Amino acid sequence: MKNIIKYILFIVLIFSMVSCETMKDYDEQYAATYPISGEWWVRYTINGKDTLALGYTKLITTNTTANVASEILAIGKTRLFNYNFKSGSDVAALTFSVTNSANTNASDAALINFPKFTVANGKVILKSAKANSGTLCDSINFEWKLDAAAVDSVNKYYANHTELLPHIHFTNPTETIVVSGIRRTGFSIDDH
Repeated sequence: MKNIIKYILFIVLIFSMVSCETMKDYDEQYAATYPISGEWWVRYTINGKDTLALGYTKLITTNTTANVASEILAIGKTRLFNYNFKSGSDVAALTFSVTNSANTNASDAALINFPKFTVANGKVILKSAKANSGTLCDSINFEWKLDAAAVDSVNKYYANHTELLPHIHFTNPTETIVVSGIRRTGFSIDDH
């Protein structure tokens, strides 16, 4: 019986020595564009109103395949339009902007077609907003400048889809849509 106890203690001792092996702490990796890159809940407003009646939609800003801090890719999808565009970025200043970037997701004929994107005053502000859960999170804001061709595309779309409400018709040759929102927290209470 004493030998069995010795063997059991020996095995426990061996396992305890092996299980105490320490490993390096995990080194979290970020894309070159972090904290500009992320998943966001955004609204599209004109003069402070949700004129397009889109509510909150998901926007993803990410690094490009080059993974450099000087450019981001924005990917958005709404019930009216989809878009992907590249933008210049300054990660240190948390800003981004672009003039006449090609929309690489402009092929869906059922949606409004925005062939080019001009974005001004793009800014990420760290820990500046509260989500529904009370979680402090980052915010994003940029001005999407619609040129005459984009305004014409919106007007034609609504002229051919009179069943959509609210019915939109831009009278100005250019429009600015303010896109603003908060970083997705991952909590279901914060999802829109």
